[in-house]
Amino acid sequence: MEQQTFTGNFFDANDSTLSLHIAAYENAIDATAADSFIHGPDLNKQWENAKQFFIGSKAIIQNPFELPRQQKEDQSNKPEVMQFKASQKLLNPNVASPLPKTNAPEHYNPANVMRRLNLGIPKRGMTENVTSFEHDIASKVKGTVFRSDLLINVNNVTDLILHPEKMFEDLCFAYEGFDENDCGYSDEYISEEGEEEDPSYSDTEAKTKDRKFLEQKYPQETWIEIIEKYNTTKFTSIQHNYRKLKDRHEILRMKQYLTTGGSTFHKYEKIDEFVINEFIKWKQDFQIVHERDLVDAAMSAADSLGMENFKASEFWIRSFKRRHRIVSRKITNFIATKDLAQEESIQDRIVSFRDEFSKLIRDRPLNGVYNTDQTGIQLEMISKRTLETQGVKKVKAVAQRLNALTHSFTAQPVISAAGKLMLPVYIVFYETKRPNCFDEDLQDFKYIKAASSTSGNMSSVLVKDWFDTVFMPQAMDDSLLLIDSWTGYLKVFQNQPNLNYKIIPPKTTGELQPLDVFFNRQLKAFYRILSDKIRRRHATFDVSNRKGIGTLLNLTFSQMASPVFSDMIKFAWYKSGYLSERPHLF
Repeated sequence: MEQQTFTGNFFDANDSTLSLHIAAYENAIDATAADSFIHGPDLNKQWENAKQFFIGSKAIIQNPFELPRQQKEDQSNKPEVMQFKASQKLLNPNVASPLPKTNAPEHYNPANVMRRLNLGIPKRGMTENVTSFEHDIASKVKGTVFRSDLLINVNNVTDLILHPEKMFEDLCFAYEGFDENDCGYSDEYISEEGEEEDPSYSDTEAKTKDRKFLEQKYPQETWIEIIEKYNTTKFTSIQHNYRKLKDRHEILRMKQYLTTGGSTFHKYEKIDEFVINEFIKWKQDFQIVHERDLVDAAMSAADSLGMENFKASEFWIRSFKRRHRIVSRKITNFIATKDLAQEESIQDRIVSFRDEFSKLIRDRPLNGVYNTDQTGIQLEMISKRTLETQGVKKVKAVAQRLNALTHSFTAQPVISAAGKLMLPVYIVFYETKRPNCFDEDLQDFKYIKAASSTSGNMSSVLVKDWFDTVFMPQAMDDSLLLIDSWTGYLKVFQNQPNLNYKIIPPKTTGELQPLDVFFNRQLKAFYRILSDKIRRRHATFDVSNRKGIGTLLNLTFSQMASPVFSDMIKFAWYKSGYLSERPHLF
């Protein structure tokens, strides 16, 4: 008899074999007991009778596949996701599997599946709630019908609905990631899409949890002793002296590993050791390193060990970085090659100056030891990062004036080793042409001393003005000022015989200048956060014009000079190496 195949629209086949099965299913349900079938306590019994009608013989199940189970009415259905391990295997269609059989849930109702497939059966055959199992069966049957690579027989489709157990046998090859050795849920690593693994790496030798490797039992020097004794001594005598040996096959493996240069586990350890040593060497030379450089080093080590199947996959790279706590970081400072050669001498100068200055301030009052430095601040400070929905390619942010993002003004703060910020703070505004109203616009801000230049930067003339109007009126007698090696300071201070100052060696301010170590960055962060909040809550307030900048600076410095920031300022001196006692937490 010629087999009937599915060629048309499955869901319009009213006179098909499936319709006959549906009619038979309807007749099997007693119409007078419809309500009790749906709502009553005899649901399980009625369903068992219906199953007796349809199921003529036992289905042979070869592949148990875990599907969501039906839940009780008072339970909420939670989505269940199939998890699979990174070592993926497909079932062999030519080999029967001896795995145990799996049956459908006890309360499975094919009428619910038929209704979800729009087969037009009477509602009396349905239950009130469609279970997650029935929903999944309907989805998989519908997806199977429209697969172009399968020749679907109508009788087979009917069997998929009435006997969902067969679905595991017929369709298991269509599920990517199905593992015949582990069908259940697992908390192990879940493979990502497109990920590849080294075949040898994911083998049993890579699972160190339940097994000790020969290298972990004895060193290779001991292997040689065991092999020599094995040639002349019984295994039982050898095992008495080396109790970690399980059987004589381990000795044979020792011979093989010594011949081939070690086990796969040992070779992977050698690759790991080689790559991390290369990485440390690169970072000591301040080289820029990317993942592709790690791959090159790993492949080079694998070639020398004769590991032809090793390919330094993404999985291996991620595991290597996780083991050694290697992450990608933004480069914050560049060093010239000529300076790199002087790095050792620079470190010597840092240690020498730190010891010298620490002794110099040991007998001085800390409120008479000062540090000053100039720092540039954008006219409109704006964050470089923002929260955004995942997947957005272009992230846009609004600024009041784009021109304000490329120009800056200069602040000249002074801090003491006693934890005080000297007020007012000298500010050099960016003014291409100083207006007549400049002083009038800024006269109400008592915590800043305003000046201007066409570039917004300090000059020796402005340093002299700062020295006469800000520093000297407030500095203690016989004070000590710590400055960097900028020539603008030297031109002014060399003509001040009553000023005690100390110059920080060139290229060492990042570690020896307290303002650079732990103040200027915090000052800018405070100013930026304040600007962001005002922009968001007071859109009409201009944060980048003269009055707006003066308002924000006045508020910022009034806060930074408060006692709550005193320990933070002291910490800048402590971290620079000048104070021996760490200040309180702040």
